[in-house]
Amino acid sequence: MKMKKINKNSFNSWKEYYFEYQLKLAEQYYIPLLKKLNIDLKHKKIVDIGCGNGGFISAFAKYSTELYGIEIKEFDWPTEIRNKVVFLTGDLTEMTEYKATIVGPNVKLIILRDVIEHIPDNEKLFFLKKIKIFGGSDTTFLITFPPFYSPFGLHQQVFCNSILRYVPYLSILPKSILKFILSIFKENKDTLEKLLEIKNCKMTIRTFIKLYRELGLKKIKSDFFTVRPSHTLRYGFKIRKSYLGNIPVLRELFVTGVSFVLKVKNKS
Repeated sequence: MKMKKINKNSFNSWKEYYFEYQLKLAEQYYIPLLKKLNIDLKHKKIVDIGCGNGGFISAFAKYSTELYGIEIKEFDWPTEIRNKVVFLTGDLTEMTEYKATIVGPNVKLIILRDVIEHIPDNEKLFFLKKIKIFGGSDTTFLITFPPFYSPFGLHQQVFCNSILRYVPYLSILPKSILKFILSIFKENKDTLEKLLEIKNCKMTIRTFIKLYRELGLKKIKSDFFTVRPSHTLRYGFKIRKSYLGNIPVLRELFVTGVSFVLKVKNKS
């Protein structure tokens, strides 16, 4: 299925647009990727952690009726979506036994799309261990994120309101200089807090590889992008994979996004 830009002006609200964006991202890129890897989705238990307004997980309704979305805050999911997906609200690391029992165990596909870069650096391993509990020996993990040192690894294109949203590599600036620049361009306190959150979380490719190996996961497939699939839907740019994926320093700087498909290592 060919991907093309989604026109924001065709929707009545940002909420409607973003739902469609997530839905199409799953339908047109990630579900075909999983199917190409012979990962069976039919009648399987699937959970999307950090599911937002539910667009991504809703795309799997064509394959399964056991769909779950976990989000730290309430998104006022409409009834037609709740009929397809069971949504749970709260911090995954503090989730009560009751809520955890609703979802797991034996989840066959665990999705973590552009979430791990929002988890504090010293909590990432604990967070991923909590996620792994939902799965089993045959669970697949789909994890994506934009590397911290990449041109827009600070998410400035999303959070900033001034021309700074077009300025790359803000992530490499010391906090004091970043604060000063934001004040010059009259960015508000909320923007500063969001950028500092990403800076404190600092998700690099190197760190993620170390984390998944420590968790006992093995790589089925990894993709490194110069132009991410999300960029096609948002801006109309053609997807471009990067050839720098195996070059440690350069990939941190020039890869704008990564996706990993992982599984639990078989015990010998």
